[in-house]
Amino acid sequence: MKARKVITSKRGATAVIVAIVLTILVSITALVIDVGYGLVVRNELQNAADACALAGARELGETYGRLPCKCQCGGMKCQCQCQMNYILADKDAVIQAVKDVARQNYADGKPVVINTEDIKIGTWDPATKTLQVTDSQPDAVSVIARRDENSSDGPITTFFARVFGVDTMNISAKATAALTDISKVGRRHTPMCISSRWFDSRSCSHGDMISIQFDSNMHSHDADIQWATFDRSPVTADETELDLITGDKEIANALADFKNLYNANKDPVTNEWEVLVPVLDAASSGLVVGFATVAITGVSERMGRYTVEGDVLWGCFGDGHGCGHKHKYGTKGTIPALVQ
Repeated sequence: MKARKVITSKRGATAVIVAIVLTILVSITALVIDVGYGLVVRNELQNAADACALAGARELGETYGRLPCKCQCGGMKCQCQCQMNYILADKDAVIQAVKDVARQNYADGKPVVINTEDIKIGTWDPATKTLQVTDSQPDAVSVIARRDENSSDGPITTFFARVFGVDTMNISAKATAALTDISKVGRRHTPMCISSRWFDSRSCSHGDMISIQFDSNMHSHDADIQWATFDRSPVTADETELDLITGDKEIANALADFKNLYNANKDPVTNEWEVLVPVLDAASSGLVVGFATVAITGVSERMGRYTVEGDVLWGCFGDGHGCGHKHKYGTKGTIPALVQ
């Protein structure tokens, strides 16, 4: 009798251990499969959010690309649209761009649907890494891609976790893309360069204009503003890149050709020609760290001496890639970068 009781007792203990182990195994299975699948869906939503934010910001960039930096009409009653005073009156194009890209992405086997209220348009502050919702010169789009109770398809369903009463999981992903300071352009506009030191010594803000001058002695009135070759070291030299444009090695002829170039491209009303000018790092020789927008206001000649005058503009957008962070050169790229 005693031996049989011992055997029966051991069998009962084994059954308890097996039950505990099975519970642990099912829990681990639920953790691995359900949580793992949730991470897969989250990656899919993150990819969709990234693509949607870039599409929305690119729509903003294309809008700015169709506008001049400065208003060309002038005067107090000027009502024209330009980059420096742009107000986003209609968000539909940006929202539609986001939603069109969303439908091309899948999460949990279904096309991603972005709620309109999850699309935010405004300005990006790289210092605080926040987006301020505004219609005044917006440069960023934030998007949330969801699979939760607030999405049209609802949360994703679980496989094994429902054994423990967990039937669904809420998953979401957020991304922000912005038009940041321009760092790469497709082509150079002029053989000029400005040292980053020139910007360090000035406190400029949106809409500011600072006058600069270049002369035919290959020096400017400011030591931080010079002609450049960009194809040799040091980049600032006595021979400008104008000879690459005109095929003429004579600097005097090159400056005369530059005047013709200005006359051919200037606005007939304002006599201004907006160009992108490289900004060189003051601490190193020849490293381009950004670009500034310069409105060339005149190219004059007196007794064989040429002078190029212009204004550095703040609050402009140039045709190029943003670098994802902020410098102090006043021009952003129309091709966005992910910032969050």
